[in-house]
Amino acid sequence: MANLHPFAILNQKNTVPESPYMSPTHRDLVLMQTPQRRNTAEAADYLGLARRTLEKYRIHGGGPAFYKLGRRVVYDTDDLDAWLQTRRRRSTADIGAAA
Repeated sequence: MANLHPFAILNQKNTVPESPYMSPTHRDLVLMQTPQRRNTAEAADYLGLARRTLEKYRIHGGGPAFYKLGRRVVYDTDDLDAWLQTRRRRSTADIGAAA
């Protein structure tokens, strides 16, 4: 495997174009500050859920926040992480913070 900087390991959709005006360090900072947006399939994979589960959550509520951009639906990874934290339990008897 090539000797890559940890922040440079991204999938093809989350890359920042190379620029002769950006030093590698500056490019890494840009990558760290770029919001990570994921489509429904990518978000479902990120959460370990089925794509249809997220689609049902959008209709009935209870799922993570999302953006509707025309016909596209995208999720921010910060929103996915925040929603995932609300689902955290210490035992099967734990009903969560809402109780």
